[in-house]
Amino acid sequence: MKLNKKWYVWIALLLICLSIPAFTQGLRSGGAGNRSMGRGFRIAAFLQELDLTPTQKEQIRSVMMAYKPEIKTTVKEYLSSRFALQQVMRANPAHPAPWQDSFKRVTDAEWNGLLLKERIHRDIFKLLTPDQIAKVEAKRGEVRSRIGKFLDR
Repeated sequence: MKLNKKWYVWIALLLICLSIPAFTQGLRSGGAGNRSMGRGFRIAAFLQELDLTPTQKEQIRSVMMAYKPEIKTTVKEYLSSRFALQQVMRANPAHPAPWQDSFKRVTDAEWNGLLLKERIHRDIFKLLTPDQIAKVEAKRGEVRSRIGKFLDR
């Protein structure tokens, strides 16, 4: 099955959600803890660019640990709904009508993940200085630009 560009964006968002535990490990170990996630997901390395104070690092770690159960639940919900959709699609390849309920569960799980991500970002942004927030926004602009170039292909 060939994936369209929309699926690549959703997969990237899922990988970001999955990288959140690595994010907290990287803070604990000074950035080395999330190398296994690959070059694209070295979130702790990006946070080092923000020159976080030790207090900020501890506060961010606390925020992430507070959200850890919800992150796990959201990721499990997404993965199980995605697996169920694939099973329904394989069982009824010529008749897409039965896919609709499973697809709705996938989109609901994606929506829950986006809401969770935004709540986490909001809580972390409360801990950053205006200069750090400006750096984050600049980095977001770079990422959006790269995604836009990819989507324009």
